[in-house]
Amino acid sequence: QNLKIKSLGVNAVGGCCGTTPEYIKELKKVVSNAKIKKCDFNYRGAVCCSSKTVYTDSLRVVGERINPTGKKRFQQALLEGDYDYISACGIKQEEEGAEILDVNVGINGIDEGTVMAEVIKRLEGVTNLPLQIDSSSPKVLERALRRYCGKAIVNSVNASSESLNSILPIVAKYGAAVIGLTLDENGIPETAKERVLLAEKIVNRCLEYGINKEDVFIDALTLAEASKPGSAEITLEAVKGIKKLGVKTVLGVSNISFGMPARSDINAAFLKLAIKQGLDMCIINPALLKVEPSKFAFAFLKGEEKATEKFIEHASGFKEEIFNAEVTANLKTSIISGQKELASKIALNLKRSYSSMEIVEKYIIPALNEVGEKYEKGVFFLPQLISAADAAKFAFAELSGEENGEKSNKRFVLATVKGDVHDIGKNIVKAVSANYGYKVIDLGKDTDFDLILKAVKENYPCVLGLSALMTTTVNNMEATIKLVKKSYDIPILVGGAVLTKEYAEKIGGIYCSDANATVKELNRIFSENKLFV
Repeated sequence: QNLKIKSLGVNAVGGCCGTTPEYIKELKKVVSNAKIKKCDFNYRGAVCCSSKTVYTDSLRVVGERINPTGKKRFQQALLEGDYDYISACGIKQEEEGAEILDVNVGINGIDEGTVMAEVIKRLEGVTNLPLQIDSSSPKVLERALRRYCGKAIVNSVNASSESLNSILPIVAKYGAAVIGLTLDENGIPETAKERVLLAEKIVNRCLEYGINKEDVFIDALTLAEASKPGSAEITLEAVKGIKKLGVKTVLGVSNISFGMPARSDINAAFLKLAIKQGLDMCIINPALLKVEPSKFAFAFLKGEEKATEKFIEHASGFKEEIFNAEVTANLKTSIISGQKELASKIALNLKRSYSSMEIVEKYIIPALNEVGEKYEKGVFFLPQLISAADAAKFAFAELSGEENGEKSNKRFVLATVKGDVHDIGKNIVKAVSANYGYKVIDLGKDTDFDLILKAVKENYPCVLGLSALMTTTVNNMEATIKLVKKSYDIPILVGGAVLTKEYAEKIGGIYCSDANATVKELNRIFSENKLFV
């Protein structure tokens, strides 16, 4: 093990729950002569949230829809504090292929800093996507970055001295990535060459603050082609020149089509042209990825003769569905995304049209199954599992009958064994299994042997679930199983970080690695064993 530690470059070792002084003493002997290996490290640009990392060394899609500009429904949601609608906007974009979410809440009539912090909190709970904090206020940016759990992108800084001096220290302080706009005190340059010079200024200042080049994105700025013909060509030329500086490029794609019909057609064409010039990140409606642009859109962007008239004629038969799609949510998506209040509200509304059992079978169980599958695949993590279970619980609370497990004859006695005070895992198992219709009798933590035996007797026939997270309490799990098996031949599910499948079988238990595995085992037991029907 000493040689393995050296080869891995480990420079800190220790123990966790159940570790004894003797173990630490022996561990010190093993590693005392180990030399710390210096590990080679190649910096790779990335952003992340608490559960997902998105590397930025290939084309990335930033969802633009969490932004009040030109969106009356979104503005209304901000003013009314309708965070369910805003969360649904994030969920929809993730489903459509966004890899990062731009978050802009800048409208009059609200406290931008407070609302930004709340929106970040809500989005962190319902999506797996890193965020791009979009604000012109240094105070809002700092509050957001302090609140955010992960590495965000700051949108944005520009080449003016005021902006560079106020924004870059915040970016550096919180280790964020940053978008630099190629404009300054004099506005937006008319030529691609001038924009490249401003980009170089921004990049140099970022380096002075210790911001890695891999974390700098330069926006060559997209202007409306309809109001200023030739703008698209200038922007594309600037993107090509900025790439030579060794930094990444980004564009807000949809600005190009402002004032024109069939905007998604133009935007899709512009995106393809920008990618050819080396675009690294695009801020778009992710639904745009499905649009195949027309030849008329390309001609319009290239400024060909009478291209505008021809495009408008073409647009008369174009159905602009992508930008007018209403953001909606249903019970299944609200549970999967962990929106408790929304799940409760939708479940209550569904009761007008469906029976409680129909709601459970059509929405709740499929939602929990999908969450379980995503958890198994490593797409979802513990926070999402807990949030989904809580949301399902809120939905169940609105339903009458036996669906919540309270009157169910499928009884599941659950406890953390004697001497063990860890109950997080047990509580997760309780929440998830209860939402699958099992009546859970939770005995708590550090549970006496006799109390477990008494609960089994009172609820027989039942399944028993035991948890142990400490090496020193596994023996108590074995003792509990032996005690119960003397009187009752029932399945006993066991779990905990210190257990293995082999050891669980050795002591007479059925090993369950997590809450999802526990529910699967419960489903199998109650469907196959007539004793529990």
